Amino acid sequence: MSVAVAVPVLAHGSVWGQLYLARREPLPYTSEEVELLEVFANLVAGALTRIDIASQVERLVMADPLTGLPNRRAADSALAAALASGAVTSVVMCDVDSLKRINDEHGHERGDELLRSVGDVVRRMRDALPGSTAVRLGGDEFCVITVGIPSADVRIVVETELALGGLPYGASLSYGIASTEHTDPELTGRSLFRLADAAQYRAKRARQLRAPAVNRYGGITQLTVLDDGLAALDTLTRDARARDTVTHTADRLCAVAAALTESVGAMRWYVSACESQAHVLRLVRRGESTTRPDTVFLTDAFGLDFTSCTNSSTARALDGGAFWVHVSDPDGHPHERHLLAATDATAVVAAGGPDASGRRWLVELYFDSLHVDVEYIATPVRAVIAAAIVGLP
Repeated sequence: MSVAVAVPVLAHGSVWGQLYLARREPLPYTSEEVELLEVFANLVAGALTRIDIASQVERLVMADPLTGLPNRRAADSALAAALASGAVTSVVMCDVDSLKRINDEHGHERGDELLRSVGDVVRRMRDALPGSTAVRLGGDEFCVITVGIPSADVRIVVETELALGGLPYGASLSYGIASTEHTDPELTGRSLFRLADAAQYRAKRARQLRAPAVNRYGGITQLTVLDDGLAALDTLTRDARARDTVTHTADRLCAVAAALTESVGAMRWYVSACESQAHVLRLVRRGESTTRPDTVFLTDAFGLDFTSCTNSSTARALDGGAFWVHVSDPDGHPHERHLLAATDATAVVAAGGPDASGRRWLVELYFDSLHVDVEYIATPVRAVIAAAIVGLP
């Protein structure tokens, strides 16, 4: 005859399981032994609760609350793991074409409904690509990260899922793919994201460039700005290949800065660089609109070295973002507003990011028109600069 005792394990107020103890000798357990078992059960319950809380916190930190998809942190982690594996890694960048129109015409609740539907589409892509990760990066941007799958197969799956449609309000998706299969295998995750982002913008341009589109910024569309910048980058790349030479980051940035200056009607441009971990920007090159040769350069007043990367706006641009300041904007960064006032400029758009060596780059476009919509053109400018830093494959 054996004797046994059972103690429940309580986690979050409910029974998770039990600890069961038995012995062969027909001796009853003493109260001290039962209390000891209860203490052990409480320790187990405490450990389980901590694990559960940690898991919930991780889900909150790594998940997008609107779509339930993982967020940018999860994307960075998944991409780093994929690249570390040495297998072919691809990033599919997706962008909702019509979110602003739907928000304006139907309200933000309908816009959220659209974003949830897009989340379902990228989930289907993920499910059809074993081992992949589907992510909402933020706003109207989603991505799928694949590992060990040829990029041609990835493209087929993406095209198949997009062909199924299913997005409400006539919305559509543009996408671009970047893969280590066709680029440097040692490419960083940040660079792969940028290449995919640039490919997505090129796809959007190809679909919509010929469509009639007039906007509040003098009839210039984001797509025409993108097209002009990428065309300059493509021309430079093709010329270098014809001469069997390579293009350098500074040359690529200067080429697109000059093209963007003409495209958006800016009066001058600056390309600066900041060494890794440094806090001083050094001017690399500057230029002016070919139709505006009488402009006064910023550096005539401020010299070649800048400490502006210590402010949040420039720091964001140096990390791969963008910023814009208009003289009419009371919330603009004081440093940038001072530069505008000192050079008779009315606005500036800037974008940049780090290259493979860690050197950080900044491209600035200055305007003298009071009617420039710098916020509107900042998005395509940022995409072109990102592509120029990485270089076309």
